[in-house]
Amino acid sequence: MEITQQYFCPQQHVLLVNDSEIDSSGEYNCDICETERNPRIRIYCCGDCKYFAHVHCVISEIIDVLKGDLEDVELKALGYDFCEETNYGGWGEIEHGTSLLSLKDLILQLSEYELFVLKAYFTWDEKKEESEMTTQLETEDEKIDEILTFSSFTETEFMSYIFNEFGKIYKKRSMKIKPSDLALKIADIEGYFIPLELVPVFKNLLHKYGDIGSRCGYSKAFKSMCYFLICKAMKEMHTTWVIDITKDLLQYWYHHIKFVQLHTYFELGFLKASLEEITRDFFYLQLSLTLETDIRTIMNKRIAHIKKKMAEYEEFCESTSKKKFMKEGFNKVVQLKWKTAGQVGNDIDGTSSHYDYWGYTLREWF
Repeated sequence: MEITQQYFCPQQHVLLVNDSEIDSSGEYNCDICETERNPRIRIYCCGDCKYFAHVHCVISEIIDVLKGDLEDVELKALGYDFCEETNYGGWGEIEHGTSLLSLKDLILQLSEYELFVLKAYFTWDEKKEESEMTTQLETEDEKIDEILTFSSFTETEFMSYIFNEFGKIYKKRSMKIKPSDLALKIADIEGYFIPLELVPVFKNLLHKYGDIGSRCGYSKAFKSMCYFLICKAMKEMHTTWVIDITKDLLQYWYHHIKFVQLHTYFELGFLKASLEEITRDFFYLQLSLTLETDIRTIMNKRIAHIKKKMAEYEEFCESTSKKKFMKEGFNKVVQLKWKTAGQVGNDIDGTSSHYDYWGYTLREWF
């Protein structure tokens, strides 16, 4: 939602939802309630005036507006005016007669070869996304093992190791395009079809680097898909805190960038450099975790656990070796292990036996 009201922005600028901004004092504060805000939580802000406010504080003001407590307030639905002026460049109708509105519709416009290329590295379907996590959280042991592995590298060794691993995974595993992404509404922006939520990223990209896909010979639909992959990765890279970076997230960004790099002439040097810098941040994050984690205590617990299991094993071996029937069973199985299952129950000399070592006939068991 966009909000225009003098109390919110002295210069009558539109307030927009943003993931996070820092004010001129270098702190995270709300200009409505004048308290500290959580930098992880989205806010309403005016970049020109450096005005920042909690979403709930703004909503409180909206309620006052609806009650008639404030005057001269204009409320708009974000994207309404934008969509009214959108030029779809002749893509208003597709073969089956429906409007081109979503990313899924864009995929349907790909040529057979373009679809083949995309499907080689990405998968998608229209099933509803699962609400629960699809991957298991790392165990403490796995996390410690990864930290110890990374901490044994120099920066150069780490960068070589992790990008080599990313490259192998890229060749073996497809990345999933989520159903929520397939449903994203798209619009014609500067000749490309871009999801509305990524339009600010796309425009910023054009402003800084120009049309990096101008040399690509693929169709407008395929180049638009490539811009979607790039802009999605750029937005996530911009909004992810260093402390929240994981190896899986780095792999996800690498997969998007690598695909566009290999299959088009998109000029992605700036984005590859950003990913490398972020990966370096991840390396030093792992080193900091090494210092913060009491690995010695954890390793001592592992050693104690292994010693306990060894003691249990030795006790088992000692106790069972003293039991005559177990010894006899061991001796018998040594002679039988190279016979077929159908021969088990016959004596070594070929005569039939229906008794086991505890005196029960096999027939009595059925």
